[in-house]
Amino acid sequence: MDSFLVNSPHSTPKVGFGYGIIHSKKVYIYVQEDPCPYQIVITGPKSTGSGQYEYIVITNWTKFPLVAMTRDLAQFNANYRNKLIQRFRNEGYIHEFSELVFFFFLN
Repeated sequence: MDSFLVNSPHSTPKVGFGYGIIHSKKVYIYVQEDPCPYQIVITGPKSTGSGQYEYIVITNWTKFPLVAMTRDLAQFNANYRNKLIQRFRNEGYIHEFSELVFFFFLN
């Protein structure tokens, strides 16, 4: 998050949300006014009882952060977690940087 001034050094400050990613010796800077720029990229199976998804995965165009939201954590860990981690690796959602973050939070 950063604040900036528009049109004049004495104008009212505005707030921008964003971050930078370094990839292949290039820097990508992403700033936008929307503080929650996420899209659903994966949906789990629908519950037979409620008809609602068991889990969803959201991310943004940089594929970081990657967030899974589930209705039942124990069921998610038992039935879906390992398959999703492999899918994330196969589809490029888990890479060198995110692997380090993933390892750090699990240990």
